[in-house]
Amino acid sequence: MMHSVWSLDPALLASACTLAALLAWLCIRLTLAYATRRGMLDHPGRRRSHRLPTPRGGGLGLLLGALPLMAFAWLAVAPTETPATVLAILVAVTLVLGVGWLDDHASRHPLLRFTVHLLASAVAAWAVLHGLGFWPWWESVLLGGLFTIAAAWSINLHNFMDGIDG
Repeated sequence: MMHSVWSLDPALLASACTLAALLAWLCIRLTLAYATRRGMLDHPGRRRSHRLPTPRGGGLGLLLGALPLMAFAWLAVAPTETPATVLAILVAVTLVLGVGWLDDHASRHPLLRFTVHLLASAVAAWAVLHGLGFWPWWESVLLGGLFTIAAAWSINLHNFMDGIDG
């Protein structure tokens, strides 16, 4: 039986969101302190909006804080999800997180980052379509392709916005 996130106890949902926010804040602080110690800084420049060197890598902290809430929400809303689907989402998130963290340490070629983003998006598309049930092959290919392109675009858009201010 599928539940809605809105059918959960509001106090439990608020507590989970508060805990995730606190965990994300703590993880962001730790990753930014690490980045500052390691000299992982974005310096002001023509394509930057910040005026002072800004630490890189806060996305790792944000995701580490958000993952437990994602797992909680997934189990609360879709407790019958298959392990393959859950694993696929974990792989997709890890791919994006990994290439981002590597890029924060030393810039990687944009084609490498985009290729990993496309791969992660395709894995996520498979997970979503797999979770929705059987589709004719041509609809799966069409929807999977559209999902992959939209997800890769979203990842890159968010990375660009994040890069504006470091």
